[in-house]
Amino acid sequence: MENFFKSLPQWALVSLILVAGIIFFYIVMPPHTVCDSQAQVFKTSQTPFLFLDSKKSYIKTLGIGKARDICKRGNNHGACREIFDGLKKMMLDLKVVPEECNPKMSNMSEVKDAIMSSIQLFVRLAWSEKAPQSAYEKIGWFDSSHLRVYCALKNFALEFYGPDAWSEFVMGTLPQLPQYTELGREEAWPRTLFSINCDQYR
Repeated sequence: MENFFKSLPQWALVSLILVAGIIFFYIVMPPHTVCDSQAQVFKTSQTPFLFLDSKKSYIKTLGIGKARDICKRGNNHGACREIFDGLKKMMLDLKVVPEECNPKMSNMSEVKDAIMSSIQLFVRLAWSEKAPQSAYEKIGWFDSSHLRVYCALKNFALEFYGPDAWSEFVMGTLPQLPQYTELGREEAWPRTLFSINCDQYR
């Protein structure tokens, strides 16, 4: 190898070093893209709901985590207002991102957790501590505004992660509902929030 480099003309050696330097630079510091900029704008807008504020290192809890806990404990309109408002803003911020940047946004663990864990939370809240008596009670205390948020989250889940991942998520969530196993899927499914027709809440 050493003989090979010695045999090269000086101009060829310089060119080779420059090319190697450029390749190394791109690997270590890839060029900043439009989607990188969009992701940064999104992060700024979603701090401190989805992302911790680096300027406030004393704050260790995300806004979404705090709002989710309050909603879970209260399980009513007032207790869940903050989580619904926060998710609506998150989805508005996602909608303004160009479609070609969806892969980058969907790969953010914070975004995926916000979407999937919130859907799971809402399904559990609607189901409550025991199975609804009938399909007519499956939405619990939710009104149309809450259902629109749920359905919008579902649309993001399908768009970002695909129908197979959605089906797997649903099948993993159902057995966690109280009395679901006793009822069986055929009887329980119509009583879950998963079964609502989201075309009514677009």
